[in-house]
Amino acid sequence: MPERGPKPSYQGENGFVDPLRLRVQGQVQLPNLHAKPSSTDEAEVGRHSRQVHDAVERRRFAEDVLRLKGSYFLGVAAAQEMEKRKDTAASIKESIVDLKTKHSEELQTLYDWQAEDYLEEMQQRCFSKDDSIASPEIDSLYSKLHKSRTELVETFDDNVSMFRYGHHRALSGLMKHHAALVKGEEKQRRERDKQFPADIAAYRAITNKDVQLRIARFLTADSIARDRMQDEFGWVWRQVQSLVDEYNRNSDFKTEIQGLIRGVEARDPRRRT
Repeated sequence: MPERGPKPSYQGENGFVDPLRLRVQGQVQLPNLHAKPSSTDEAEVGRHSRQVHDAVERRRFAEDVLRLKGSYFLGVAAAQEMEKRKDTAASIKESIVDLKTKHSEELQTLYDWQAEDYLEEMQQRCFSKDDSIASPEIDSLYSKLHKSRTELVETFDDNVSMFRYGHHRALSGLMKHHAALVKGEEKQRRERDKQFPADIAAYRAITNKDVQLRIARFLTADSIARDRMQDEFGWVWRQVQSLVDEYNRNSDFKTEIQGLIRGVEARDPRRRT
């Protein structure tokens, strides 16, 4: 028996297909939900009834999502502020955490609303039938008027699956962006660590205090520690020799460097006795 392959419409869609897009592309015929079935065939009538039911549930779920998420456009001021903001690995990480938290809260709200709708539907079913009257005709009519509990749950589950899928698509984009930023920032850090000032003026021009402190620790270290730092940060001897010579012969610069080291050690609680 030949192996059955996936339908082409699901290719690259992770098992989800946007019905609206398929209808726009002409791949799916849009049913006329306002017209009555042309046949009295029970199967056709049932199929039309299910289409109407699903359309109503999709409409109600879409309204719930809009009520939950609000307007997509945040306003001109917010858009301008977002345009000015520069993405960093830390800011995107924060956005990922916020997105996950918000999704969990929204999903819980949707489940709460579904529970309310389901309870209301069950109560209406209960109150709409008089169990004291035994009549096959009434029972048959009652069954036709009300959908099964399974259909109600299945429709909601389908909608929630699409809602989750939309969330994971947004989350996937953020995580890929975060990974790219982490990689870029790590590359910048390595490039920055490789830099070593050629003279005293270049050292004093460094605005990053951590980098200045790293250079000061190198200058005050012994030869073994210097070799280890050179291997760690990718410094070569001809790159560091000029500033080392300045440090050895310029007493004012040496005092400045040693003062920086003492100041850091004085603030370090691990060095207090």
